[in-house]
Amino acid sequence: MSQKLPLPFPKAEDCPRHEIFPGVWISTWWGENVMCSLVEMRPGAVVARHEHPHEQIGLVLAGRALFRIGEVESELTAGDRYIIPSNVPHEVIASAEGLRALDVFCPPRREYQ
Repeated sequence: MSQKLPLPFPKAEDCPRHEIFPGVWISTWWGENVMCSLVEMRPGAVVARHEHPHEQIGLVLAGRALFRIGEVESELTAGDRYIIPSNVPHEVIASAEGLRALDVFCPPRREYQ
């Protein structure tokens, strides 16, 4: 059973926090059909190549990282956006600055609740 968040204004301390890869932390909050994840990557941290059935879109808030989505790659910085379709392999490698980003998933990822 997934954790219930207080509605309609969850505070940061109410949101689950997970280290999903070494040096990669997420804090999540969600509704019935969508999930947001605040991502913090330490300098040089790597989100290893993986895929999932969830559609994912995001916005880089601070820092810099190399994103590989399928066979396409781009270095993204604050203000850049990305779209990761369902079941497409992707990975992220943070620069020496690290990275802070906002991810949105549909449907919510139960393992992050």
